[in-house]
Amino acid sequence: MAYERSEETVRAVDGVNLQIEPGTIAGLIGPNGAGKTTLLKTLLGLVSPTGGHVQVDGTDIAEHPHRAHAKMAAVLEGARSTYWRLTVRENLEFFSRLNAAECNDERIRATIDQLNLTDLSTEVVNDLSRGQKQRVSIAAALVQNVDVLFLDEPTLGLDTEGSLELQALLVDLAEQRGMTIVLSSHDLDAIESVCDRGIILDDGRIVADDDIENLVDVFRTEVYELVVEGQLSPAARSEIDQTYDLVSCTERRDRTTLEVAVPDAGRIHELTGTVVAHGSQIESVRTLEGSLETVLDSFAFDRSPTEDRCHPRSAL
Repeated sequence: MAYERSEETVRAVDGVNLQIEPGTIAGLIGPNGAGKTTLLKTLLGLVSPTGGHVQVDGTDIAEHPHRAHAKMAAVLEGARSTYWRLTVRENLEFFSRLNAAECNDERIRATIDQLNLTDLSTEVVNDLSRGQKQRVSIAAALVQNVDVLFLDEPTLGLDTEGSLELQALLVDLAEQRGMTIVLSSHDLDAIESVCDRGIILDDGRIVADDDIENLVDVFRTEVYELVVEGQLSPAARSEIDQTYDLVSCTERRDRTTLEVAVPDAGRIHELTGTVVAHGSQIESVRTLEGSLETVLDSFAFDRSPTEDRCHPRSAL
């Protein structure tokens, strides 16, 4: 998938090939500009790919867009997904008719209850808070009774309680109704909590695609934080970088903090020995809990092998 910008062609999504099974919650993960939203819009048929094709339950979205769209709904971040001059219930009545001859009152009531919108059902959407509008947008997608749901930053604007409730709802939709859910989010805790599968994008390419547990387990007991007095010598940094996986390196005036993935937990003594052998004094060593954020940091550093991985911060 490419587009023109000034005199250059930008390849926004490059060689992406994936299949998502029914009942799966798949999370699109990656830094800003990785191609997550472009990929979502391509899957929805909102952007036409310069190559390849998209199928939804066997239906080619380019050849039969109406048939494909009847099977899916979406809530895109930054896009208005509802009619703000209508009430919450009026919006749901409208969207429930998109794939049916008439609105389904029972489904509307159930959706309003699921999203905790009962007390707001007669309110005009424009008068709601940002988080409440987000819940209405998700309700408008769910009330269409589709098989596939696409969500771009679904927890945006939600408080902690609202985010947890939404996470529980998504898991229930996948497990009880067999709905396929594809979501993109910077809320890595939410993705780790609800997704079965993680698809990491970087520069328009898929750099990892695996079960969430597998992605996290790679780093769960093997990432260590070392705090070293002063600044690490270039020779020490080079040896660590070549021998291990240097996830991050932060220099301040009086100390350097390293996060290093060690292939074998037993080799932590080799790592500390390397630091000491180059004349540095270690202040502390601790094991980091594996998380998707750690995984993303690792991939982000790996994408530019020639780039200096130790980024000095302003001295404190």
